[in-house]
Amino acid sequence: MNWKEVKNIENNIYNLPGHWLKIEYFEALNILFRVENLLRMFVYIILKNEYKDKWKDLSVTSDDNENSTIGAIAKKDYHKIKITLI
Repeated sequence: MNWKEVKNIENNIYNLPGHWLKIEYFEALNILFRVENLLRMFVYIILKNEYKDKWKDLSVTSDDNENSTIGAIAKKDYHKIKITLI
């Protein structure tokens, strides 16, 4: 990968290469990341309060249009990530 250097124009003003993500977007991405995590926690809390320890056994439809449980889908996705990281 060809990483070009950042050019310092003046104090705290930089000229970034065109393919770099502009600094203004980092705050928006940070907010999006936080909202996504809050939504995940909210859903988890609701399911945990409603179904106690059986929340992982709830039937859901996966991306493959197959009925499965939350736990099975999470386990499958975890193994994909684990294999990818090795």
